[in-house]
Amino acid sequence: MAVVIGRVPRSSGGVCASRGLLPRRPTNGACVKCGPAACRTTRRPAGCRSLLLVAALFSVLSAPLAARADDPPTDRAFQAALQRIAPSIVRLDTVGGAAPVSKFEDEKTGEKITAVTFRPVEGPTTGVVWSSDGWIVTSSLNFLTQPPVTLATLGDGRRFIARLIAKDDLTRLALLKVDAADLPAPSLAPEPRPGQWALTAGWGFGSRTPALAAGVISAARRNRALTIQTDAKTSPANYGGPLFDLDGRLFGICVPQAGSADELAGVEWYDSGIGFALRCDETARVVERLKNGVDLVGGVMGISFDPRDTAVAGSQPVGVEAVKVGSGPAADAGMQAGDLVTAIDDEPIRRPLDLDRAMARRRAGDALKVTYLRDGKSVECNVKLVTVDALAKRLEAESASQPASAPADSQPADPPER
Repeated sequence: MAVVIGRVPRSSGGVCASRGLLPRRPTNGACVKCGPAACRTTRRPAGCRSLLLVAALFSVLSAPLAARADDPPTDRAFQAALQRIAPSIVRLDTVGGAAPVSKFEDEKTGEKITAVTFRPVEGPTTGVVWSSDGWIVTSSLNFLTQPPVTLATLGDGRRFIARLIAKDDLTRLALLKVDAADLPAPSLAPEPRPGQWALTAGWGFGSRTPALAAGVISAARRNRALTIQTDAKTSPANYGGPLFDLDGRLFGICVPQAGSADELAGVEWYDSGIGFALRCDETARVVERLKNGVDLVGGVMGISFDPRDTAVAGSQPVGVEAVKVGSGPAADAGMQAGDLVTAIDDEPIRRPLDLDRAMARRRAGDALKVTYLRDGKSVECNVKLVTVDALAKRLEAESASQPASAPADSQPADPPER
C-alpha cells in the first residue's frame, strides 16, 4: 500500500473570465481587477475552472505541509513525522555535468554501441545529514552526470558548497562533505518490522517543502540483507532521501537497487511499489570507508558454485564448482574445484546465501581469510579480491596467449599397440 500525501486548498475567490486572472475575492459580483464592465459575474466558465485547478495544484506543490485540525489522523501523523525529520533533509542542487552513457551490444549485428540510454531529470535532488560535523549521505544516482558544483541547502536555509568525497557502486551510496558544524542529524529508528508504516521524502519536485509519500515495510532485510524493502514511492525524486517512521526516525537512505551491477540498475522499478533503502547499520559501515576518499567497487574471488547443491538446505558447506584455474585470486591462493568453503574471515558459511552476503560486505582490494575443506582436511588461505572487470581482462589476456587447438582430423594417431 502506498499513499501520496497532498491536499487541494479551499478556493478563496473567483476567476476573471475576460483576463483569466486569479483576482482578490469578487465584490458585488464584479472582478476587482477588471471592474464591473469587463467582468460582471463570479461564475467560473470551463476555461477559468481549468486555470483554477492549475493554480490549486501549484499551491499544493509549494505549500508547507502543516497539519490542520480537520485533516485525517493518518495525515496529521505523516505530516508531524516529516516536520521532525525535515531539518535533516538536505536539498542538493547540481550545476553542470553530462548525461551518462551505456555500453551494450546490438542483439542482431553484435556491434558494440555506446549511447545515452538514460537522461537524469534536471532539478534538485535529496540528501540526509549523517553527522553534525558536516557529513551528508545521498544516492550515487544523483551524481551520474558528474556535476562540478553541488549546492547543499539545509532545512534552516543555510547553504554550502558540498564536495563529493566518494561513491560506492554496490550500495549506490555517495558521501558529501560541507564545511559546517552543528548540523541536525536525525535520530535512528529501531529495527524495522514488516507491516510497519514507512515514509519517504525528497526534493525532486522542486517544491518549497519535501514531497512526502507513505507506505509500509515489506521486508526488513533484502538484497543480501543490505536494504529495507518498502512499497512507499521511491524514484529519482527522493533517491538519497530518508525512509523514516512515524516518529521521524531514520530507517535508511533511499537508493535504487537491482540484481545488476550497472550504475543505472533499478530504473525499471521507479514508483512501482518496489522500493529500497540502505539500512542505517550498513550505511554507517559504508560511510566510514567512503571517508577515505576512494570509490568502492564490488570484489570477486574468481570462483563459482552450484546453487542447487545440498548446501541450500544448510547441512553442507558451499561446494566450489569451478575455480578460474591460472587466473583470479582464488587460483592464486591455491583453491581448486571441489573445495568446500566453510568460513570467510571466521564467519561460518553453511549455504550459498551466506557466501553471497559475506561478499556483499567486501570490496575490491579487501583481503579475506577463506577456510575450506579438501579431502576432509581444513585448509586456510588469504584471497585478495579484484573487480569483475579486472578478472575479465586477465582471463582474456591469458586466453589470447594460449595457442589455438589443432583441428580434430590433424591430431596425431594413437601409437599402435605392441
